[in-house]
Amino acid sequence: TRDPFPEGRPMRTGASDFQGRRSFVHVHVVAAGSTEAADTLYFRDCLRADSELRAAYMAYKKKILASGVSDSVDYAIAKGEFIRQCLGH
Repeated sequence: TRDPFPEGRPMRTGASDFQGRRSFVHVHVVAAGSTEAADTLYFRDCLRADSELRAAYMAYKKKILASGVSDSVDYAIAKGEFIRQCLGH
């Protein structure tokens, strides 16, 4: 939707400084034990374990951007297709 992060499923952004280095983060808050949480962790683990999958995901996201998509919600919707294929949904 155009409001993908309602208070029932928020995203928060911030930064953390550690040993003189700043890291920027965005955090999605989902219910523990939910299907979304399990799917997200599974996809993360797949990316960590498979360099070819990581390269394919990066190429897919670059293709989205090259097509002219600049809106963050449209971008998230577009990359969802790749993620759903990986999850088998």
